[in-house]
Amino acid sequence: MESFGFHLSTRGVLKLQRELDVSGEGLVSLQELVLWYSKMVSSAVKRERRRTTGWRKHWARAKQACALPRRVRIVIAWLLMWGIFAALAMLAVVYSVVFGHETTKLMLFSWSLAEVQVFAIEEPIVIAMAILLPWLSERLTNSELFGETLSSVVSSGASLCVALGRWCGKQ
Repeated sequence: MESFGFHLSTRGVLKLQRELDVSGEGLVSLQELVLWYSKMVSSAVKRERRRTTGWRKHWARAKQACALPRRVRIVIAWLLMWGIFAALAMLAVVYSVVFGHETTKLMLFSWSLAEVQVFAIEEPIVIAMAILLPWLSERLTNSELFGETLSSVVSSGASLCVALGRWCGKQ
């Protein structure tokens, strides 16, 4: 398999063998291999046909024609962020003039506290979840029992978060 460019683990090889062995005899016959290959080719042809016809073709052309270089996109993103920052800074100045110095100090303190909360607590948790959950899910879903348990926990956790959000919104 590696000589064809496939780098599969033992589990991957066993999964591929189960997929190819339609008869269930433990061996992959030439007819089963040809059947699998023809399915793969026909699905690839359908995918390519969908990509090159209809609105997808026009979308791909427009996307390619409008594609900006990476550096230009980065500059635009930075300019947009600085523009938003400038607008919010002007809003803070107007707020200060209208509501007074003490109220503005209280507002800036609350903003600073919110930023500390986001960058010191929430962001590290989100980053850890984004890194660990796919890894953990991949490890646990190799076993059907753990996969079902994980799915149940995630769905009930999501339901709990939604219910808690609704409850907090009523308070």
